[in-house]
Amino acid sequence: RVLATLVLVPRVEIVEMLGRAGWDAVIFDLEHGPYTVAELAPLVAAAQGAGMHAVVRVLEANDAAIGSVLDVGVDGILVPHVSSAEAARRVATASRFPPTGERSINPFVRATGYLATDPAEYGAIDAGLAVIAMVEGREGLESLPEIVSEPEIDAVFVGPVDLSASLGVPGRPEHPRVIEAASQVIATADAAGTASGL
Repeated sequence: RVLATLVLVPRVEIVEMLGRAGWDAVIFDLEHGPYTVAELAPLVAAAQGAGMHAVVRVLEANDAAIGSVLDVGVDGILVPHVSSAEAARRVATASRFPPTGERSINPFVRATGYLATDPAEYGAIDAGLAVIAMVEGREGLESLPEIVSEPEIDAVFVGPVDLSASLGVPGRPEHPRVIEAASQVIATADAAGTASGL
C-alpha cells in the first residue's frame, strides 16, 4: 500500500514537510492545481529527495501533456478521465518508450539522467514508471474490464468527486452510489491483477 496526498500549493517546503511527516508519495495536481510543468522539476526533486514517490496528475490525456510531465523524471503519472479501452491504450502508448509505446525520446532531460545513450536505459525507465488511469464517470465504469486489462496500465484510480457528478449526486463522494461504484472499480482491478487507488 502507498499512502499519498494531493499537493495543490507549489512549494518545496510543503513537499519536504510531507516527507518528514511520513507520506509515501505526493501527487502534484496539474489538472486543478495553480501551476504548470515548468514548476515541477524542483517539486519532484524535493519529493524524491525526501524519500517519496513523485506522481503528477496531468492536465489532460494527450501525448504532449503526458510527455512533458514524464520528461521531468516523475515516478508515476495519473491521467484523468480515462473512459474507454481506446483511451487507456492511448495513455499507455504515450507513456512508454518504443518498442512498447510511442513516447518521444530525448536523452537530455531529467527523466533520462540528462544523457541516456544505452537503449536498455529506456526500458529501465519504463519499468520504474507507474501509469495510473483515473476512472471518473459512467463510461469508465462500463469500460472498466477493458481498462484494467490494458497491460501497460499499472493501476486504476477512482476519482470520487467527478464520479459523484456522473452518478447524479454531484459533490457527494460519500454517497452510497459512489461507494458502490468505487468498490466495483477496486474489485474489478483486483480480479485482473491490476493495482487500484482512491
